[in-house]
Amino acid sequence: MYYYVRHSLLDGIEEDLKTEFKAHRDLSNVDLSDCRYVPAANGGFTNKLPRRRKAISDSICGMLNTGLKSTLYLGITDEGQVEGFAMTLYQREHFLLSLQDLLERYSPCPSKRVETRFIPVIDEDEKQRGVLPELVHLPGVPKSFRQDIAKNR
Repeated sequence: MYYYVRHSLLDGIEEDLKTEFKAHRDLSNVDLSDCRYVPAANGGFTNKLPRRRKAISDSICGMLNTGLKSTLYLGITDEGQVEGFAMTLYQREHFLLSLQDLLERYSPCPSKRVETRFIPVIDEDEKQRGVLPELVHLPGVPKSFRQDIAKNR
C-alpha cells in the first residue's frame, strides 16, 4: 500500500543531489505574497515577517539541469518529517495545471520528463484502525501507479 503516516520520518530517504524535500507547494515566486503589512491585533497594521522559503520552481529547474532522475517530495519538512497537504480534488487539479504552465515556460518544455504523484497521508490513529485512503483518479497519477496501489490494498 502506498501511503505515508503524518508526522513520521521517511525511512532511508535523505536530501541529496537527486532528492529534495519541500514543506510547501508554492510553485513560483508569483505564488508568494509580496505584501509587507498584515493586520495587527490593535486594528492597525504591522510589518510582515519576511518569507524564507524558496519557490519550488528553483528546485525543479536545478533537478532538470542535472539530467538525473530526481524526486521532489512536497509536504515533507527539511528534516524528512511527513506533514502532507489537505487538498481537495479542485486544488489538486489546479496544482497540476499550474505545474504544467510552469513547465511550459522552460525551453525546451520538459513536461514529458516530469511525473506527478499524489500519495495519501494518513494519521497514526487511522493506520491503527485500518482506515485506508481512497484512491482518486487524477490526470497526474499514471494508471499503472493506481493499479499498483489497488493490488496492494
